[in-house]
Amino acid sequence: MHYFIGEISGTIPAVPAGPPNFQWDCVFVPDGYTQTLAELGERKNDISMRRLALNEFAKFLKENP
Repeated sequence: MHYFIGEISGTIPAVPAGPPNFQWDCVFVPDGYTQTLAELGERKNDISMRRLALNEFAKFLKENP
């Protein structure tokens, strides 16, 4: 069994910001950004932990056909 992990670091703002449509996106500001994941909109998909894990999975598939 293989696990593919994606992690991002960040902070919790004093006040939630952005639409509360998806889990905790409105209360997490990734390091290097000034907006919450919710405020980043579609741009969050490029830095999300899910994207990072998927990238690791894709790398594994390429290296292990």
